[in-house]
Amino acid sequence: MKKIFYIVLFIFFLHGCTKQLLIKNYPYGLESYPMFGQIPERSFYYPIDFPDSLELLWNKSTTGSFSNNSVVIEGNYVFTSDLAGNIFCFDTDEGKVIGADKGKGEIAISPILNYGIMFYIITVPNKPHSLLISYDIRKGERIKEIEIKGRVSNEMIKLQDSFVFVSDNGVVYKYSYLMQMIWKLDIKSKVASSPAALGDRLYLVTYEGDFVCINLEKGSVNYKESLNSNFESALVLTNKCGFIGDENGTLFAVNLKDGSIKWTAETNTKIKAPSVHNSKLVYTANLGGSVFAFDIETGEKKWSYNSDGLFNAPAALFNNILIQPDVNRKLIFLNPFTGELLKTMEFDSRVKMHPAYFNNILYVGIDRGELLAYKLIFEY
Repeated sequence: MKKIFYIVLFIFFLHGCTKQLLIKNYPYGLESYPMFGQIPERSFYYPIDFPDSLELLWNKSTTGSFSNNSVVIEGNYVFTSDLAGNIFCFDTDEGKVIGADKGKGEIAISPILNYGIMFYIITVPNKPHSLLISYDIRKGERIKEIEIKGRVSNEMIKLQDSFVFVSDNGVVYKYSYLMQMIWKLDIKSKVASSPAALGDRLYLVTYEGDFVCINLEKGSVNYKESLNSNFESALVLTNKCGFIGDENGTLFAVNLKDGSIKWTAETNTKIKAPSVHNSKLVYTANLGGSVFAFDIETGEKKWSYNSDGLFNAPAALFNNILIQPDVNRKLIFLNPFTGELLKTMEFDSRVKMHPAYFNNILYVGIDRGELLAYKLIFEY
């Protein structure tokens, strides 16, 4: 009871004392992790060998819990949203709180970053709309707020000169970075799955199972094909296929050319986490606490790992290890070639976020809004 009291007291103190998010000398042109899934295709693969050792650099808290999204990063600054309606910025080296933009509502998806401007969507309580917000980090102020009809819980996509997102009620929006709407398209179907993009094509899957390809320049539908199922997991793409899991535990590989099904594979329990892949294998985790590896070309099962956990956030895949967040308060480290359990890391609360890797640091988000940063220790 005393521990809970001190946690609540700390959060109250943090909320009251955190300064505005203002970085006058914000860096330009630095390497970044600008959106959920790194790139428009959504990739959770990091092509390096993961070391044997991790060192905790810092552990900081926000004012609310996390969803199953990820941090975004630019230079030495890491940004995270919480379900209390706030965006926090921390220094990557020491975890120093740089500042926060606080709002009333809920931020369920990751922000995106573009040259010192941050874009995010907040769900407004007891209102029939969400707010699309642009924030100037260099001035420490909101630039513009636009009302979006309904709720938006699907992750945004950062493009070269614009960004896109899909509302839960199935309206696709494309905006310039000046917050001017370029087009919108109502596909007239509920969407509970984050979209992905490749080249000049946006791909999304409706809850009812339509695989939709949209021309990003024109805002028109190229094709729509039914997968005959229901979907809530995010879509991820290769250069030829899209991968998405359904509520029955089936993983679909879909041809991007025409929306036809290339292959399906069974996991037998609902899939909410996005799949993770390299050039040879695609990995998927389900709500039954199982992880599967399938051949990326044929769908042949290579291995499966079963636990007593629950998996609803995307794993982090390295050359030699697969790190799966587990709601059952742990990270699970698996051999990506065999499925062998290598080790686990235990935490005090549920692990909620994708363990994002950037610039030799692994970021882990757990319940009650705790963000932990681990330095990768390489022994030469």
